[in-house]
Amino acid sequence: MSLDMKILERQKVQVLGGEGLAVVAERKDPVKHEKVKSKVVFGKRGDRVVAFYITQWRPIDGSYDLSAFEIFDKFVSSFKKLIINGLNPVFLKQKEYILVFPGRSLK
Repeated sequence: MSLDMKILERQKVQVLGGEGLAVVAERKDPVKHEKVKSKVVFGKRGDRVVAFYITQWRPIDGSYDLSAFEIFDKFVSSFKKLIINGLNPVFLKQKEYILVFPGRSLK
């Protein structure tokens, strides 16, 4: 089986209040006559790596809905890193004001 996977884009981005990496890849499967485009954004939360991703499957001759990737980018950029009273980093999603701590959330 031959799957053609290509990295289309690789760039440094700001995510979760720090530096991260965004990778866009596309894979084509000529046997199934389909293709898939994926974007993964990697960021750090303390010592851990956090990943956000989006994937779209289409017929090999179809086109992707690029507006979905724009919405994904806005979603990822809406998360900010906060440090409250010396606790581990927590995240606040703008407009919803939900603080997430390990094991609990506060509204």
